[in-house]
Amino acid sequence: MKRILLIFIAVLFILGSGALLFAEDKIPGDILVRGSLGFDPIGGGFGFGVGGGYRFSVGSAYNEVLADFFYSSSKEKTTEGNWEYDYQDWLYIFGVRWDWLFLYTPYENGFYALAGVGFWFGKFEWEEPSTYIPDGSAGPKGGGEGSSGGSIFNVGVAWVFAKRWEARLELPILISFGSYYRSTGVAIPITGSIMYAF
Repeated sequence: MKRILLIFIAVLFILGSGALLFAEDKIPGDILVRGSLGFDPIGGGFGFGVGGGYRFSVGSAYNEVLADFFYSSSKEKTTEGNWEYDYQDWLYIFGVRWDWLFLYTPYENGFYALAGVGFWFGKFEWEEPSTYIPDGSAGPKGGGEGSSGGSIFNVGVAWVFAKRWEARLELPILISFGSYYRSTGVAIPITGSIMYAF
């Protein structure tokens, strides 16, 4: 599963990069693509994401619907007595969100704010093989997996700096309805992203 998801991310990145290169002369529109980097100060890990969405107006207000996929992995080696443990985990998160944009003016450079709500689903896998140090033999191997889902509450600021290009800093609050990432009930990953509007 991990290999399939990594291939999926790579394909999206290649397609998105190609679209950006060949769309230089287009007027910015409603279709959005972006790449993101997130840091979770609670769990202490980094995640990489790709996503896209659609921006539209309701009266004089602007809204958008976004879907993002994030992947994160970490490793840690520890020693207890004659035993060495190699811990590794993998985290996959898919989220869908509705954002309201404030102070946003289409086709103009400048700052605007956003707030949104949505839902997410995540899967967490881990393994911890052990090695008996004196002779290098393999010992017991721990591991497991779990999944969960919940709500997203998001706030952020954005800067449109070249009509089609936007930089964002967001603070999504992920509230879990199940066992998620070592039973953490709330995650607040600080997320930065670069977005392109077709």
